[in-house]
Amino acid sequence: MATFPIEIAALLEQGADPAPGVLTGKLYSKSAGGITQLFYETDAGVVYQLTPPQSGATNWTAGNGSPEGAVVGSVGDMWSQLDAVGGPVLWIKRTGAATNTGWSALVGMVGELGGGNTGILFLGMSSTGAVPTGKLHGSNAGMQYSADVANRAQTRVNQYGANVGAPGMTTFKSRGVFGTTASVIANDILGRWTAIGISADNASLNLAAFLTIYASGAPTATKVPCRLETELTNLAGTREVASLLTSEGEFSSKGPIGPGDGTATGTATGPRWRTGFGSPEAAVVGSPGDLYSNVNGIPPVLYVKETGVATNTGWIGK
Repeated sequence: MATFPIEIAALLEQGADPAPGVLTGKLYSKSAGGITQLFYETDAGVVYQLTPPQSGATNWTAGNGSPEGAVVGSVGDMWSQLDAVGGPVLWIKRTGAATNTGWSALVGMVGELGGGNTGILFLGMSSTGAVPTGKLHGSNAGMQYSADVANRAQTRVNQYGANVGAPGMTTFKSRGVFGTTASVIANDILGRWTAIGISADNASLNLAAFLTIYASGAPTATKVPCRLETELTNLAGTREVASLLTSEGEFSSKGPIGPGDGTATGTATGPRWRTGFGSPEAAVVGSPGDLYSNVNGIPPVLYVKETGVATNTGWIGK
């Protein structure tokens, strides 16, 4: 795609093609049959047409407002909405020949250079054709896709070919200014996946869960050590670190470790391993086979639950 160092103050309207060299370095438009085309002529006299040729039944026109119910067109026609603010800016005619219905929005976009919304791109639409406008629910995410069709609001990447390419998503963290690289530091977030749910008041946005990769220590000359943390909101409504995995292979869990039944509360179906301070006897509920580590340093430091199902007695120190 060519780029042009355009430095002009006005758009020049032409009734016919100007002679070569007359409008060098300028934009100009030409209207014919109700269709306006946009051109640019370089200093060398090379003319570029910036809008698609209007041939056959395919036209690209522009104006204010939605074309649906207002602009007559046929399948394949395009419409640029000039007064779009936080809504669709480009439409395509998907159905109907010489009718004013059947238009679908392709792109919705907001943002002004240097402003707080710079670069924010909104994609998708509802099943009725509605499109998102402005920052949805206050989100500052650079690209936001919205849908009310089941499984539509997902991101999928496809890798093909007999190669070692890995489909996936990549995050990047640099402490340098825009476009430059500078080392991260310990505890910088290198990547995060966030789950949000609307609370029972039908309004509050609950940051229900985080899956986060941190820089776990100071980077070496060529490597960044890291750790993986899972934060989940528990049944009491508090979000906290549920598990942690370090780059050294160390795993820790807030709750007891052991097989569960797959329910929301994770009811144990086999032995569980807990930790705490002091003896578990008469204090910690467990079942035969469970283990308990006493971390206060006073022996015994390991207990085994030998008797009693779902009781707090029957713990034997080893």
